[in-house]
Amino acid sequence: MSNYFAVIVFITVTMMATNIIQLVENQTLCRRTKQKLIFIAVLTIIGVVCEFFGIRLNEFPDGSRYAHAIIRAIELSIAPLIPIEYVRIVENRNLEKREKVLMSSLCFINASCVWISLFTPVVFFIDLNNIYHHGRYYLVFCVINALEIFIFIVALLKHTKRYQSRNFASLISMIIFLISGLAVSLSDNSICSTWLIVAITLLLFIMYYSDISLKVDALTSLFNRKSYENQLKKLDYTTAIIVLDANDFKQINDTYGHQIGDNMLKIIAKTLLSSYRKYGYCYRIGGDEFCVILKPNMIDQFIKENPKRNVSIKIDEINKSFDNQLKKKCEEYPMLSAGVSKGYAIFAGLYDVESNSIENNHYSLTSVKETVKLADERMYEDKKRCKETNNSVIK
Repeated sequence: MSNYFAVIVFITVTMMATNIIQLVENQTLCRRTKQKLIFIAVLTIIGVVCEFFGIRLNEFPDGSRYAHAIIRAIELSIAPLIPIEYVRIVENRNLEKREKVLMSSLCFINASCVWISLFTPVVFFIDLNNIYHHGRYYLVFCVINALEIFIFIVALLKHTKRYQSRNFASLISMIIFLISGLAVSLSDNSICSTWLIVAITLLLFIMYYSDISLKVDALTSLFNRKSYENQLKKLDYTTAIIVLDANDFKQINDTYGHQIGDNMLKIIAKTLLSSYRKYGYCYRIGGDEFCVILKPNMIDQFIKENPKRNVSIKIDEINKSFDNQLKKKCEEYPMLSAGVSKGYAIFAGLYDVESNSIENNHYSLTSVKETVKLADERMYEDKKRCKETNNSVIK
């Protein structure tokens, strides 16, 4: 058993050391995120090493009980810190004061109970034969760790929702792996794989978070141009492509400065998500250019809702909802009063247009390139109409 566990420790430490080197050289993640991920890797190394020496000291009745107790206290103290560091990575700007207080309090209570156990058997104790045992209130440690993991999972779900849930499947698989792995490890004390599970979860999290970072526009948190182009390449279902462009945005930058301009882009992006996220994926494809690609089966859903109504009427209603929400924003940010121009076209995908209830007219195209081109042309037509309307109002 000791040789088997030594191999697990070696694999875990080597994995985390490799992780640290890769994180240092990573050019995708921001410095703060890399520092926190490296900190998690270091905590994992400390945890697995402490567990290894703790188990080995169980085999030496004449060993130092105090050294054994300190090693166990270090291991049990750092365990709840790991999920909290994950939460700080994904929810740093969105954490409320009460949530920060709750997480800090849980860590403080855990650390206090663990270190008090050096003198009285609260969470654990080391008997006269130098054997580790759970204390009378070991359940407190388990409950605190369960709460920390629960907070971590909720934060992850909120994080992926913020990025339009595109990585939801990989996130759920990571959560299932973590919970099932810890459950198996805790069900049998002879299976010492907890820290290996923690280490693998870190690798999965880095993959998940790096993938999000590569897909997302840093300013607006919408999907970026690269993600948009990749989505166009694999379109094989009937959908609508909606192209949007902020009107007179250069004037905003020239008049108020680029910082205000960036804030206005964030507001447009938030409004875009609020209006379209239910129906499609939202992208920032240029400076003040945006795009929405409807989700699979969304066109079918529109048809089922009202078979007699033209699909374009439903899309017009969604666009109108976006306009109304943006007008409300104009009360606080009058520089957005010029609005956002829109144009869309329907891509027929793998449908046989002749035999389906999608309108068989110039809206339904079987080429992605032509669909984008038509949507773009209609957007510029709308931009021209908006400009003429604004000029007539000014006169």
